[in-house]
This record gives sequence, C-alpha cells and structure tokens, in this order.
Amino acid sequence: MGKRAARLIVAVLVTHASWAAAAPSNVELARVISALETDHDSATRAVYALQQGGDAAARALLDAWPSLSPLAQRRAIGALRPLAERHSAAVEALVLGARSDDDSVREASLAALQRTPPRGREGLAMLVDDPDVGDRAAALLARSEPRYAIPVLLDAMNRDGGSERPALRNALAVAVERTDRPEAALAAWLEETPSPDAVASAAFGLRGLDVSDSIMTSYVRYGLEDAESFTATWRLIRSAGAAGSDARIDAWVESQLSVDEPWMLRAAAVEAAAERGSRDAVRANLEDSYPRVRMRAAARSIHG
Repeated sequence: MGKRAARLIVAVLVTHASWAAAAPSNVELARVISALETDHDSATRAVYALQQGGDAAARALLDAWPSLSPLAQRRAIGALRPLAERHSAAVEALVLGARSDDDSVREASLAALQRTPPRGREGLAMLVDDPDVGDRAAALLARSEPRYAIPVLLDAMNRDGGSERPALRNALAVAVERTDRPEAALAAWLEETPSPDAVASAAFGLRGLDVSDSIMTSYVRYGLEDAESFTATWRLIRSAGAAGSDARIDAWVESQLSVDEPWMLRAAAVEAAAERGSRDAVRANLEDSYPRVRMRAAARSIHG
C-alpha cells in the first residue's frame, strides 16, 4: 500500500465516532499499523486511531511488533500506553519493547509501563528477572509501586542468582522506605520458606532502614539456622547488629569471633558483637592472628 493510500485509510477511520463501538477488522488494523512506518502526520493519525481500537488494536500491535521498525515501534508506544490501562495484550507488547536492543524503544517502553498503573506494574514485574533490563525494571517498580514491589523483589531474590544482585537489594530498600508499615509483607515472605542465601541478601539490604527490630531479628534468626556459604554468613553477621535483643543471635555472633577462616567473618563478627553490646567478647580478638581483625577489635573495645 502506498503512502497516499495509508493516509486515506487512517483519515477515514479517524472520522468514525468511535472504533471501540464498531470493532475494527483485522484488515483495517493491518492497514493502520502499516501507516506507523510512513510520514509523521500519517503516523500520528494512526496512533490516534489505534488508541480507540480497544483490545483488537492491542492484540494487533502485539502480533505485529516483531515486524515493526524501531521508528514504528516508538510511535506504537504512544498507542500502547493508554491501551495498557485496560488490555493485557498492550502490556505484553510494552514488555517486548522493554527487551528491545534499541535504546530509545527500550526506555520508552519502560517509561510507559511505569506510567500505567495498575497493569503497568505487572509488566515491570515480568521484567525483573530479565538479564538485560531486570535491574532497571526493579528500580522503576520500587519507585512507582513500592508496596506491590516488596514481595516481587523478595521472590526475585529467592530465584537462581537473585541473592547476588545488588540492584534487587537497592530496589527493596527503596520500596520499603516508600511503604507505610512494610513489616507485614516482609514477615509474610518468611512463611514461604525462602533460601538462607535469599534471606541473608534481603536482611543485608534492610540494614539501616526504619523497619522494626522484630523483622531484622526474624530474618537473621531464620538465615543463621541453615546458612552455609561465606557470602550468606557474612551478610547475616553484618545484619545482626540491626536485629533486636535475642540470645540465639548473640551466641551465634560470638561464635563467629573465633572461626578459623576466612578472617572477614571474624572482622564482621567484631562489628556485630560490638553493635549488640558484647564489648567483652570483642576483647578476645585483640590478639587475633589477622591484623585487620585486631585493629577492629581495638577500635571497638575503646569506642564501642
């Protein structure tokens, strides 16, 4: 179809009172979508027409997405964003756009999802595990839908590789800080029996935030029971300083003061024990075999 024909069909369709009232045919939709590849004025009319096309337009754009040029995809996002408020197919198309190799298409799609509550958050949640845009999606979700984001981010930490993604911890911190009384969501996650590595990562991300002592206590206690890796153990030790009063945690932290290797666990335990008020236990490390541990023990013995 030539440019003139494309302009004509769009102009005719836009004159209809509402596409939603008279559902467009597949042929009509295909012609209008093809106009996204033409001149600016015709593409603008096509975007307006597609915005009125309801679920049929959303599905047609989703089906056509892989065959569209980056220019046409950028234009299509102008129709998909309002369509995504009501139609899942539009959200799916924006998710495809967020995975684009084209920077402008990717950023425009992510921005559209962020600006389209509540369905847009579902699209961002679908992207959290993506190796290329997952970190960006997590950050956007935490800022725009913090309460919704908390369980999404925690679950992502519990999947393969999730506990080693700093961006998930950072996003969790943002979501928790922006949520009024986030403790219920944080506590509910432990009932799903996440891995010790995931819990240690989450606890490490929650340090220093305004969450109740009971949450930090429950996270550290849960993790220390089965933590085996160095990373999980170190994170739990560093998080223990923010936990509430708990004899089991106190005993565990103090036991880490005398582990043989690696020395970083002893150094972390010195800090945590001092933060928990066990300055007498810390003094034993004044004669530690590793200089950095001795230095930390000396500083904590003097200044607490």
